Amino acid sequence: MEEIKYIGIFDSGKGGLSILSTLSARFPTESFAYIADTAHVPYGGRSAELVINYTLMSVRSLLKRVNLKFLIIACNTSTAHSLSIIRKVLRIPVLGIIQPIIESFCNYVKICNEQSVLILGTQSTIKSGIYETLLKRYGFKGQIKLQSCPLLVALIEEGVYNGPLLRQAVKYYLRNLNENIRIVILACTHYPLILKLFENESLDKISVKWIDGRDELVKIFAKISKQTLLSYEKNKRDCFFSTDLSRKFLRTSLKLVKRLDLSEITQI
Repeated sequence: MEEIKYIGIFDSGKGGLSILSTLSARFPTESFAYIADTAHVPYGGRSAELVINYTLMSVRSLLKRVNLKFLIIACNTSTAHSLSIIRKVLRIPVLGIIQPIIESFCNYVKICNEQSVLILGTQSTIKSGIYETLLKRYGFKGQIKLQSCPLLVALIEEGVYNGPLLRQAVKYYLRNLNENIRIVILACTHYPLILKLFENESLDKISVKWIDGRDELVKIFAKISKQTLLSYEKNKRDCFFSTDLSRKFLRTSLKLVKRLDLSEITQI
């Protein structure tokens, strides 16, 4: 039997599971290898140098265990700081999550002609300035408001998807929403996991378009692969790795991806 070639997905924690769910639904015969750097999550308060080092260590650990044909950096913070370096190190196609988010936003703006956007992300992602740089490069000339959300990833990693503390945090981070800002970019893959909470907390203000880039990522992945990398074999097998395997990570991840077999998660 031919060796399975995996599509790798890297994230600092469980945020990339939202990407995994989207891709596995669209490409059901593909085998995915997911790795979460739970030993160092959250990345949001880390320096660029640490983020690069942690990302490299995790990706190299994954490469030692599975045969990758494609890698997706699902972490916005990691994409902001380490994507160019990862692409130089690996000999396979590497896609970061920020490009799909930017393209999804720009495609929507062409239709609705909105001129303002609120970007929610980790401290490190916001501080990197990558979203302002790319939006301007893509021709967006509107108002860009930035909001770092240091509490959200830590709470989500703890398995908190609702409740008064999280609601208050989300409400605070959305305080700049007004009738002039109707688009919000979720610049962290953890945030779509609590999308309903974002929606509920914005209802008393305005109707919001939430951009997370998952659908655009599918399109870009298919385009890059040009069908030549796609697998149609029936011997699909997914595998999951974590740099610090805790029972809490297992339990809360199971709630997000119900098909995930806890026995298949390996600590590396």
